[in-house]
Amino acid sequence: MASISRRSVLAGGAAGVALGALPFPVWFARQAAAAPKVRYDASSGPGKAMLVSLANGVDAMSKLPESDPRSWVFQWYTHWVRSDTTKQAEMARIFPDPTTSGYKLAAEMWDMCQSHGAVGDSVYHFLPWHRMYAYFFERIIAKLSGDPNFTLPYWNYLDTNLRAIPPEFRVPGGPLYRAERNAGVNAGDPVDKNAPGAISPSSLAAQQFVDGTLAGSGFSNSLNNGLHGTIHVLVGNGQNMGAIPWAARDPVFWMHHCMVDRMWASWNLAGRKNPEDAAWLGKEFVFVDENGQRVLAKTGDFSSMPGYVYDTYVPVPATIPRLPVPVLAEALPAPTPPITLGARPVAVQVAKAGASRTLSSVAARPALLVVASLSADQQPGVIYNVYIDLPPNASPAQARKHLAGTVNFFGATGHHDVSRKPTGLTLDVTETVNKLASAGKLRAQPVVTFAPAGAPAAEAKPVVGGVSLVRG
Repeated sequence: MASISRRSVLAGGAAGVALGALPFPVWFARQAAAAPKVRYDASSGPGKAMLVSLANGVDAMSKLPESDPRSWVFQWYTHWVRSDTTKQAEMARIFPDPTTSGYKLAAEMWDMCQSHGAVGDSVYHFLPWHRMYAYFFERIIAKLSGDPNFTLPYWNYLDTNLRAIPPEFRVPGGPLYRAERNAGVNAGDPVDKNAPGAISPSSLAAQQFVDGTLAGSGFSNSLNNGLHGTIHVLVGNGQNMGAIPWAARDPVFWMHHCMVDRMWASWNLAGRKNPEDAAWLGKEFVFVDENGQRVLAKTGDFSSMPGYVYDTYVPVPATIPRLPVPVLAEALPAPTPPITLGARPVAVQVAKAGASRTLSSVAARPALLVVASLSADQQPGVIYNVYIDLPPNASPAQARKHLAGTVNFFGATGHHDVSRKPTGLTLDVTETVNKLASAGKLRAQPVVTFAPAGAPAAEAKPVVGGVSLVRG
């Protein structure tokens, strides 16, 4: 956590109390001093004990009046209000009197998911906002479950043996169960059963938190639009984890975002730096603690973990060197025209990556597949595997050799009064390209194939705004 002086605590406290809120540094200073709490792998002994408390806490939250800011619905709506109604309609239903403090609190807290929400939100605050969200949720569970030592366990899906959601979430009628998950998920199937290769920690290789040189690049954007969205889509459907307005209704949401937070913490521990500009550090959000106290938190308060650590961290791979921006810009070819996807594979030829050289002639440099934008009318409900120079009628074993990555449309659909927000993505396809080039199977002008891992929703109409392949 950022250092906090006594002067800033006292000054902030006076202003916060006047507003009926506590600035996070003031609030944090009032907590009992203790060693940092440990968050555990949900499959471990301590993690399973935490899941018992999580179930008890979720059950208690579900029994609170919806007007209580610690209730399940209020906390779910903090992420986003369900899509079969609107924020204003739900505020009027739960708080008939618009002059009440509860109505005003809902107005400032609901629909606040950063990077997938309304105009004015920030893709660059995706990680700190969800860290705040999970932090205060954790404290609410600790209070309502009666377990003051509770910490939020994480779902370690990077372990190939832990790709199924934990069994505690698959008990019909239990507090952690949701029937609306994708087929097979509640039966204990690995969530990537039909999408091998979809779960990858590749975003950890990024050196910059945000990289504006390519669509969707940098650690935060790559994690957000890649693995984060992929897990959402693999677990849920249009009324569950796969859709922004419903995602936080599923208790597995919190396990997922605890894992995302663990990846951010791991990235920082490897020496990677968060932004340090005032605009990033100073962005403010409102939450409530376990007692219903309104707390005003800034990104800078959560640029590191306040009061908790993880039992283990994710290994961070070495960063692939990148060329300076001007050279990269000169090498970037024009993207393809927009590509409409559907229930069958779609192939498109990409332009050469540079006027005077081929991909195979510069194998020492990383190969990047730049996806200009992703949009959809509805959540397709599946991810799309991305292949390079996939042979006709390839067997599954052959296809895996040409697999370059995946794309998902989790954040590419509109919801409520928010129009579609096209998102870009950059995939590091170096390993696939180099292997194909070494085997003499890489074309001078490669063909990129998008193939659905399952049957997409008929009305989804997913569109890739364009792709290009370049050596970075």
